[in-house]
Amino acid sequence: MPALAELPQQRDLSMRNFNPADFVMPVIDYSRRVEGRRPLSVSKDALIAEDIWEHGQLQNKFDAVLGRKYDSKDMLTRSYNPVTDRWRIEKLRRFGDKEGEASYRKEIDRNIETNLRERLQVGENVVTYRIIGNELYSQDFLEEPFSDVLKRGIEYRLTHGTQEAEREAGELEGWRKVQKKLADANTPVGTKMTVFSPPGMVEDSAYDRQLVDEYELVEGRDGRSVKLTRRIVDFDTTDYAKTAHSLDFHYFDRYDERPLDAWFLSHPIEGTLADLKIKGMSSSAFDKIYQSPLLQGIIQEYLGAITAENVDWRQVALTINAIYNQVDAEEKAVLSDTGKTEQQLYISQDAIRSKVQMLGMQTPAERGGAGCPTSKGYDGMSNLFSTGSFNSVSSYGGKVGGISGSCPEIKCPCGWKASESEVASIQAGTITRCPVCDSPPGRYAPNEAKKEEPDLAA
Repeated sequence: MPALAELPQQRDLSMRNFNPADFVMPVIDYSRRVEGRRPLSVSKDALIAEDIWEHGQLQNKFDAVLGRKYDSKDMLTRSYNPVTDRWRIEKLRRFGDKEGEASYRKEIDRNIETNLRERLQVGENVVTYRIIGNELYSQDFLEEPFSDVLKRGIEYRLTHGTQEAEREAGELEGWRKVQKKLADANTPVGTKMTVFSPPGMVEDSAYDRQLVDEYELVEGRDGRSVKLTRRIVDFDTTDYAKTAHSLDFHYFDRYDERPLDAWFLSHPIEGTLADLKIKGMSSSAFDKIYQSPLLQGIIQEYLGAITAENVDWRQVALTINAIYNQVDAEEKAVLSDTGKTEQQLYISQDAIRSKVQMLGMQTPAERGGAGCPTSKGYDGMSNLFSTGSFNSVSSYGGKVGGISGSCPEIKCPCGWKASESEVASIQAGTITRCPVCDSPPGRYAPNEAKKEEPDLAA
């Protein structure tokens, strides 16, 4: 085993100044689509490139409506991006995959729960993967193997300039090794594999927690599956190295000088750790928080907003903020044992929607994501929904979440006022700039007014 001082922390990787709008769409032969699925003749890498491009287009719309500028750091340090949910829903609808859409709605619900567990630093979290053939699939969404989800995530982060590419590639490498072993029909039930996931080793890493993952091959009524138990531990780099060495004396024999976190993630060990001390909130405390009728109602509002026929990006951002603010309030009540939680209260739909508007205006606290990027909402929402005139026509909501019954007045400081049809287009996100002065979201530019086109008939 090499001395810890000899192990490099991270190679230098240059940031990429990338804007999704600059991405060149690969040529895809859509005539080859069969039964609403992906074209059979196109490579998986090309399909992932197509996915990243489509995601970037939706991200541009979301940012424009909210008056946000592209920020690669924000993209890399945000643990939950609602644009990803919308991209998946739109893709499934485009392929006419109603069964897949129904499955993905369940996946959204589960992903939000996982994200909130990470936000509140729950010490132990369990995820189940189904085995189909020699691949592992998410429990609720069986449209693609989870290795493809990881590959897309790697390309997404490369697109936005990650400095932790080797770590992220190492995660996929380690996943494939776990999958190869546990999806093998000859592997006995009860086999366990351990993956060490230390914090990232670059400055301002998106991965800020000490984790140990245990994968176990189990068998139930539906056949074999893999249970992942993720635990927050009190380890430093030395603890990780010593523990790995105790499980496998030859663990570092072929160490290739890659960043140490990438090595750990790419080299799972067969076996498990007994009596592992964990940190963080208990699962029982989280369950009490998560079962809050008000919190569940707000989550359902998000599901309704993100799967609506015509997405209202402002409402989506409001519900994300409301979810985080409400779960933080529930956590405070549970941990302080004040008894003032809303566990036993009946919450009407109108009250839930009113709460979404109120909580959604408040910027949630940014909190570490248990080894994943930061759990955070969106700021500036109170300005986004102010009434009267404002310096960005794209920043107006009006009929938010179906609550307001009248058409709002939307106007720009340059003097332009939206008609009823234009109000509808603004709410749908198809008008994102003032048609008179061309002010971009969040900035009034009276000196950049559009010039009148010459009358060619004159």
